[in-house]
Amino acid sequence: MKILLEKHPVYIRDLAIDGTDLADMGITGIKTGQVLSRILEKVWENPHLNTKENLVGLIEEVAE
Repeated sequence: MKILLEKHPVYIRDLAIDGTDLADMGITGIKTGQVLSRILEKVWENPHLNTKENLVGLIEEVAE
C-alpha cells in the first residue's frame, strides 16, 4: 500500500523514460523491452532513481 500511496513506479509505463527515448539512443526491437525491464528492477530497489536523467545514466549499465 505504501508503494501506491507514495506513487512509486510499479510498471514499465510508470518509468520516466519509454521506448521512444530508447529508440532515440539507438536501442530498438526486443532489446527495448529487456532494457526497460532491467531499469524497472533498479527503480524498484531505489524509487528515487526514477528521473529521466538518472534512468538515461542507467541505460548504459543495463544495456550490456
